[in-house]
Amino acid sequence: MRRFSFRLGRVLRVRRLQEEQARAEFLDARATAEVARAASERARAELARGRDELGELQARPRLAPVEVIALQGALETLRRALTTLEARTRHLEQAAEQRRASWDEARAAVRGLERLEQRRRAAHEAELARSEGREADERALARGARSPLAGSALAALPGPPAAGSSAARPAADENPWVAPASPRSTPSDPA
Repeated sequence: MRRFSFRLGRVLRVRRLQEEQARAEFLDARATAEVARAASERARAELARGRDELGELQARPRLAPVEVIALQGALETLRRALTTLEARTRHLEQAAEQRRASWDEARAAVRGLERLEQRRRAAHEAELARSEGREADERALARGARSPLAGSALAALPGPPAAGSSAARPAADENPWVAPASPRSTPSDPA
C-alpha cells in the first residue's frame, strides 16, 4: 500500500505560513502600541511635572510673568501632544487587537487542518493494518495449501457421519435412558 499522503498538505503549509505571518504582524503591532503607550506615559509624567513647576512658579513672592507665560505655552503644547499621543496609542492598540483576531483565525484554520490530517492519517494506518492482515492471511492459506500434510491432516479430522450409515444412529445400548426405537409397521396392500 502507498505511503500516507495528505491531499491538503499544500494548503496546510500555506495556512501555517499565513499563521506565522499573522503572528509576526500581531507582535509588531503590539510592540508599536507599547512604544506609543510608553511615550504617552512619559508625556503625561512630563505634563504633571510642568504643572507642579507652574504651581511653584506662581507661588513665589515675586511673580515673573514672562516665565509663567512661557511655561503655560509649553504646557499647552505638551497637552496637545499628549492628546495626539493618546489617540495614536488607542488606534495602535485597536490595530494590535485586529491583528490578534487575524492571528487567532489563522491559528484556528491551521488547527482544523491538522486535526483533519490526524484523522486521515489514523484512517490510513488502520487501512494499512487491515491490508497487512489480509496479506498475512492469504500467505498463510497459500502456505497451507502447498503443504503435503495439509490434505492428510484434513482427512484425519473426524467429520459428520454419512446420512444412511449406522454411525449416524447411536446403538440402543449406548444410552440406557433411551428406549429402543420400534420398527414401524406399514399397512400391507391387499391387492
